[in-house]
Amino acid sequence: MVNELKFNSISQKVNDISDALSIIKESGPTTSASNCAEYYRMVREMHDSIDELKKKAYDVMNYYAMDILPKLFDQENVSTITLTSGYRVTIRDTLRASISAENKPAAYQWLMNNDLGDLITETVNASSLSATARHLIEEGRQLPDDLFKTVLLPQVSMTKVK
Repeated sequence: MVNELKFNSISQKVNDISDALSIIKESGPTTSASNCAEYYRMVREMHDSIDELKKKAYDVMNYYAMDILPKLFDQENVSTITLTSGYRVTIRDTLRASISAENKPAAYQWLMNNDLGDLITETVNASSLSATARHLIEEGRQLPDDLFKTVLLPQVSMTKVK
């Protein structure tokens, strides 16, 4: 079983990182560009490490939620367990539905024929719209300001030097 002390230690490290990020955020704007770039590097490395940790934790959490717990709850014929830590874990079935790309036209028609057409919405992909806006600007044109909001944002890149 996972050591509770180890878990508490991880929680403390998360709090320490949060405190460090607050300090970096507060002191950054008053220092030189070189110091701020170094702060950026440190925060980006923290972010990347935390992101990787989140992905691993999500995988384990999903493994328990989708595989381990449903099987054990079913074997023990329970749907809810109250833990000594003060939490309650419950498993219930949830139905999800989707439409495959190749069936989209027929599925949309079925929805409309069955008075469910209000489920159908048109969307525009934000990344595609941004790419189109860039392309139009390169051609000397632009999206109409009264219909679209465009913002030019700075983007910082970082490359590890050998």
